[in-house]
Amino acid sequence: MKHKLSTKLLKLTVLILPFTFLFFLNSCLEGGGGGGLPQQEPVSKEVSNDQGGSVSQSDYSILMLPNSLMQTNPNQIPSVTLSIEVGAETPVNIPSTYQLIGQVVKFGPEGFVFNYPLQLIFPVGDATDCENFVVIYFDELEEDWVEIQITDILSEPNRVAISSFKLGTFALARKSNLRSNQPHRAYGGVRIGRNVDWNVFYSLTIKDFIPKYQVTPNQAARFIGYNATSLWEAETFHTRNPLAMVIPQGEYHIWVSKLDITTGRWLTYSVPCHIVVDRPLNRVWLTWSLNMVELYREWYDLSNYLTGGTWIEYRPDELPVPSETVGTGKFQATLTWTNSANSTADLDLHMYGPNNVHIYWDNKSEPNFAFELDYDWIDEPGNAVENIYSVSDDITPGRYKIAVHNYYGVSQKRYNVRIINNGVVKNFSGTIDDDEEKILYEFNY
Repeated sequence: MKHKLSTKLLKLTVLILPFTFLFFLNSCLEGGGGGGLPQQEPVSKEVSNDQGGSVSQSDYSILMLPNSLMQTNPNQIPSVTLSIEVGAETPVNIPSTYQLIGQVVKFGPEGFVFNYPLQLIFPVGDATDCENFVVIYFDELEEDWVEIQITDILSEPNRVAISSFKLGTFALARKSNLRSNQPHRAYGGVRIGRNVDWNVFYSLTIKDFIPKYQVTPNQAARFIGYNATSLWEAETFHTRNPLAMVIPQGEYHIWVSKLDITTGRWLTYSVPCHIVVDRPLNRVWLTWSLNMVELYREWYDLSNYLTGGTWIEYRPDELPVPSETVGTGKFQATLTWTNSANSTADLDLHMYGPNNVHIYWDNKSEPNFAFELDYDWIDEPGNAVENIYSVSDDITPGRYKIAVHNYYGVSQKRYNVRIINNGVVKNFSGTIDDDEEKILYEFNY
């Protein structure tokens, strides 16, 4: 096995929680479309940590707050290139229990955990109301589609939003037979905040959960660390209070946090709210509403449960650990995959260039060469990343190739590679066998 310095390993712990008991929403959706719409060219935008920002395509959007990146070098302001590909290919078939609304979309960068959750926005076409909405996400670890709670709805045009610490392949869908596993009134909801302070970003994180209705241990465990964060306006960063979170009835301890976007801090109430959610939400409006709180009644207001503690600087341990920022430039190629106890591989990213230059784990840079590899993962568990990017615009003319190699590990290992070349985004996904190498992309400078 090759030797790589442990100080260079990127430690990621990713938490995307499958919301497998999504609340039953009682109206019907008309319009939207299926999965047969044409694929669009991806769009991208570099966003700096101090400014935050957003990127959009066909009313699909990523919204990033300032200080959403972990700053490893105090003398540099990190940045990230956000990308959207509408009409992306599905890694595996979407189960027949879901009817797509719109298209499958790939939000990038994949396999990267942010300090603050991002807001992902999905259009709903001509829908006048929302029934049985669920956002599904392809979980690389489970190699299957899982569900994420909708945290808010928007109007003009009608859209829905979710909070997520991690990007990847998503789709908005209508789910059938929602009542098959749980009584349809088994869901309640909590809320926090009022429309008085536009600069407070509330965030709720489930610390522990004892369900009222019988579920499997794995299903209950998926709610530990489940997070919802206030939606905000893309340009002004004004928060949309109050924040609502729909959850199964049961007994909870919930962390209440405030996000300080000027410093990147989490201010959390030192005592989690202990609350028994035992009444169902009741639908109020039959048409599209301004937000989730207006849509239903019988919310539990967590402001009444903040007792016995103080606000302290603390990011709940149940949340995923933020990733170190990788390099970005005129050119960037990023390889991601997921290692688990049952599926481990050491994948490597390679660049071949003029004059027999070869950039990879054992030759991370060349003198007077414009590219280098800054992150190299071996076979540790978690969401792995390798990254090659341009450190200079003085690029040697010639032919270049980007390849992925399964240096060691299981066969048919899934990988994702995002390449950004002068603002043009290309996404590549597939599987690769042990000791196989695939050329994914060739280009000239």
